[in-house]
Amino acid sequence: MKIKFLNLGLVFCLVLGSLLTAYPTYAKSTESPLTEGEPPEWPINGFWNDPEVPSIFDSITFGLYGYASAEWSCAWNFGDGTTSTDCFVYASKRYDADGDYTVSVRVTNTLGEVSSTSRVVSVRTHDVAITKFTAPQSASAGQTRQLGVNVRNTRYPEKVQVELYKNDMVWVGTLIQDVPPRSANRTTAFNFSYTFTAEDARNGKVTFRAMAFILSNDVCDSNFEECDDWRVDNYVTALPTRVSR
Repeated sequence: MKIKFLNLGLVFCLVLGSLLTAYPTYAKSTESPLTEGEPPEWPINGFWNDPEVPSIFDSITFGLYGYASAEWSCAWNFGDGTTSTDCFVYASKRYDADGDYTVSVRVTNTLGEVSSTSRVVSVRTHDVAITKFTAPQSASAGQTRQLGVNVRNTRYPEKVQVELYKNDMVWVGTLIQDVPPRSANRTTAFNFSYTFTAEDARNGKVTFRAMAFILSNDVCDSNFEECDDWRVDNYVTALPTRVSR
């Protein structure tokens, strides 16, 4: 009977051992998103950052390429006077100004060996804003009036598209023009003409909405809002315009 129980215990241990071997164990350290089961790569072969070309509005993540060990020690220098000792810097680094920053990391493994690397990280911020939207307070059916949208840009030359809508996003018009960088109190004007309709008069009022988009730049080759790093100031709704017959 004892031999039988011993055999059952041996079988249980063998099955449990095979399951543990087949199932990977993952590192619990927040400093390394990689598995402990993978051998670390030494020496280090560089680092990555996300976003690749950040703006001053971005919280940037830095990490080492390849497999890392949670037991390594790291020393980051971000090129602006700030540092970190985390091997995996998760969404915590921000730059205060555009520029080219030499970022370096020095890594020490458990044997005391040191490996280091550095490269330039470029910070580029593309941002335009609607600072003024002028719509008439009143108008009458058949009357043509002017609406003005003033766009501010203080950093890089941009090609900007401004779209004008009324009421429930009914398209009115689109203007595209180059917007050069200017001092903070100077803007570029987009001037629209709108002829008020009989339907506007029946409704008794019209509410206009303007939207500004950067079409493309040296960082972004997609259209519209993805190219602007701070989009909350790209949309403005005017006070309603009273329309009479």
